[in-house]
Amino acid sequence: MNRRKEDALNHGVITASTGNHAQSIAYAGSLFGVHVTVVMPHGVPQVKIDSVKDLGAEIVTFGSYYDESREYAEKTAAETGQLFVHPNNEPLLFEGVATMHLEAFEAMPDVDIVINPIGGGSGASGACIVHKTLNPKVQVIGVQAEGAPAFYQSWKAGEVKHTDGVRTDAEGLATGTGYELPLRILGERLDDIVLVSDEEMRSAIRSIFRTTGQIAELSGAASTAAAFCRCRRPALRPPSARDYGQPSAASRSRGRGQSPIHRSRSRTGRRDAHAPRSGDNRRQRRANAARRRFRPHRRRR
Repeated sequence: MNRRKEDALNHGVITASTGNHAQSIAYAGSLFGVHVTVVMPHGVPQVKIDSVKDLGAEIVTFGSYYDESREYAEKTAAETGQLFVHPNNEPLLFEGVATMHLEAFEAMPDVDIVINPIGGGSGASGACIVHKTLNPKVQVIGVQAEGAPAFYQSWKAGEVKHTDGVRTDAEGLATGTGYELPLRILGERLDDIVLVSDEEMRSAIRSIFRTTGQIAELSGAASTAAAFCRCRRPALRPPSARDYGQPSAASRSRGRGQSPIHRSRSRTGRRDAHAPRSGDNRRQRRANAARRRFRPHRRRR
């Protein structure tokens, strides 16, 4: 917004998003006094819409998933002269997106594996730019929904691929096409992409709530779901690896507890109280199941 301030002030800004990008653009608009319009698809949770409105942006609802909203925003910009900020192919955007990973690296410099959800790919691009520059040994793993694997297919093929719509309830990951700039950045830098089902994300939501008291949406729980998948596939996981998963920033409730970012061991070498367990210990699993069976239920009023 600062780099394109004159155009933004004179013509206003329009973009498309399911939440995170929308909040960042709306916030920047509020700092510089720029009118911001955000096109969102139908089905976006009200908490995301309210968060963007609270920052002063105008919301337009169009399309059943993100790519349809983006196409509508681009068409509107061409008709009205508004400055269109592409959520995935705008190079200036990546500098800001990457700062969250720089903060994570400064807090956890000994991390081995970074797990980042992929919708369009800007967040994972920021992860690779930061971690691969500061420590090339860090593995960066992307996560996509099984029902929206466009970027996964693009990454495997080495060229942009499109899917015939999306089939996932995780609207933050519901993209039907890969994007050129993230693909160029991630092509040789990304170590792997894990596809997770909606049910695996729902299971991760329950685990996040039990361990942190936070309520995540499906896309916000994708990194945790991928971590559990990797725990069940030991060949993908080096011994004593320290992981952190980047949740969707707009997807967490304002409830109690810590952010659902998990590491299997703290810097002191002790297991983090909030770290996901692999479930390999059968005796521990039986004990956990017994506790759940005998846990008293709160009466509904």
